[in-house]
Amino acid sequence: MIRSINIRERGALAAFILTIVIGGLSISSKAVTRGEILLPVPVSQSSSSWSFGVMADTQWIGADDGRNPNSVAVDIISQLNREFIKKGVKFVVQVGDITDKGTDVALDTRATYAQALYNAGIGFFPLRGNHESKQAAAVEFTRVFPQTQNGSNNSTPVNAFVTTPDDEATKPVKNTGSPFILGSNFSSPSENLKGLSYSFDYSDARFVLLDQFTPPDGAANTIDNQQDWISKVLSGRAAGSHAFVFAHKGIINENHVDTLFGSDPSKDAAGQDAFITSLAHNGVRYFMGGHDHMYNRSVVTTTDGAASVTDIICASDSSKFYIPKDPSNDDAYDVPAFGRKRQTQLARELNTIGYYIVTVDGPNVTVDFYSASVEATLTGKEYTITSTPPLVFAKHDTFGYSLNGK
Repeated sequence: MIRSINIRERGALAAFILTIVIGGLSISSKAVTRGEILLPVPVSQSSSSWSFGVMADTQWIGADDGRNPNSVAVDIISQLNREFIKKGVKFVVQVGDITDKGTDVALDTRATYAQALYNAGIGFFPLRGNHESKQAAAVEFTRVFPQTQNGSNNSTPVNAFVTTPDDEATKPVKNTGSPFILGSNFSSPSENLKGLSYSFDYSDARFVLLDQFTPPDGAANTIDNQQDWISKVLSGRAAGSHAFVFAHKGIINENHVDTLFGSDPSKDAAGQDAFITSLAHNGVRYFMGGHDHMYNRSVVTTTDGAASVTDIICASDSSKFYIPKDPSNDDAYDVPAFGRKRQTQLARELNTIGYYIVTVDGPNVTVDFYSASVEATLTGKEYTITSTPPLVFAKHDTFGYSLNGK
């Protein structure tokens, strides 16, 4: 059967349709057709399969509407927690900008609202973003998320829990469990980046989370300086295992010009090439981040086109939603610098709140993207909401790969 799924671009861009082959279900829907891609998708999973969740930026800008205190999108977080618990994931990765202000109380608020996951025995592994980029934020981040150093979840310091005067539906839940270890073989590229950039293993997969911001000692921090460690942890994993790499900023972004490697996608060509080549040679299919507050999936190559990786920008989980640049950052910066485009677009969705469920089933990986529409208002160069409605999520995209052949 054929399932037709709309991946709609809102705002200034037209929509397109992504058609995915899935057994047993047929849904038709209207869209402006730009192209059609037929992708084979696994229709069943073995009893040994397991999954993890991915979410992105949870900034709340403007005034607290009674459900989103201390510049954190608590109402959205609470609704996503319920989704992850319902889906039975083992843990959740958040790819940065976990607050808007980056203050201690904001970081403490984000830590407080991970408690529902801990109570369900679900781990939580966050990254910093540019909104938590300062030295002081690095200190508080590693204090309130000790699991990024040793896997000890549900170990939030007692004095990090916040109380709020907000709506009863979004008040913090009580701790009903005990600390638990999730993951193994934790490592970081250096002592000053311990728990900021980190790697760990779970089951048959290795996870590498990269921080490019100021560490607790105030020293300079770049991905280039971490590259030897990145390559080592990727190449040193068990044969036949998977690897997933995360950061806050992408390699080529759709709205923001700044990237994982500098002020625009043409900067630090050597560093980009080393990074992408390392991921490709070590079998990393997906590099996932946030920063752009939209869902965008594309293939990004090295500057010479010799190696590539799928770069997934995760949908917004905040009160704002950005608009892609026109012309694209790839056209505006890469073409003049390298004489060629480096990016092939695969899927995009704007102005929705979303999350991802990644299922690992032996050699097979399937990624399901779920999103919910919101009524956002154009304010300047972005769309925003001032309160969060009840979110109704539906699956809008499915993709994956297998280690066994093509």
